[in-house]
Amino acid sequence: MRQLTRSEKRLIILLIVACAVLAVIVFWPRYPDPLSQPTELYPHVNAGDTFHIDPAWPVKNSALSTAEITGIAVASDGHVWVVGHGRPPVREYDAQGQFLRGWGDGEMEKAHQIRLDHEGNIWIADCGRHCIHKFSPSGTRLLTIGTPGQSGEDSTHFNEPTDMAITTDGDLFVADGYVNARVAHFRGDGTFVKAWGSRGSKPGQFSLV
Repeated sequence: MRQLTRSEKRLIILLIVACAVLAVIVFWPRYPDPLSQPTELYPHVNAGDTFHIDPAWPVKNSALSTAEITGIAVASDGHVWVVGHGRPPVREYDAQGQFLRGWGDGEMEKAHQIRLDHEGNIWIADCGRHCIHKFSPSGTRLLTIGTPGQSGEDSTHFNEPTDMAITTDGDLFVADGYVNARVAHFRGDGTFVKAWGSRGSKPGQFSLV
């Protein structure tokens, strides 16, 4: 039997490799792209498509100035609370968009977000004055956490806080925020509990809270 030349052996090896690669391409199991197929984790639903602009909501009111809206909260009675940079900065509307009342002129510098607690009180993050304010629905100030007009990063200072969450027990968690990169935990009466987080990409760090 004739011995194969070196070039013939190389050709056979290349053919075997090519056949193996082709077999992998043809018979390798194909899994759907999780981002292209609806699944429990990726429903592939654009929530923006389910909302439509209602140009008649809210009902126009010449007594109100128009400006950037920074936060919206819906109360249990269906009323919509809006906070922004207009005057007055805090406004309450009924479900049909009729203006009910507004307040807050001079109470805050740059309202960033609004939340309602389980007792119906209004909480507002004022990133301009580095504070979190608690108001009654009528606009009476009940509590201020932080030192108005002074930025910092300790138990009595924020630096442009952006948002807050209130638990059913009344505890407050503040996103602090644009400059600081931490979450601060308080009791409902404003007593500081603890804070965590720093700027970075490692576990326990934030880029922007």
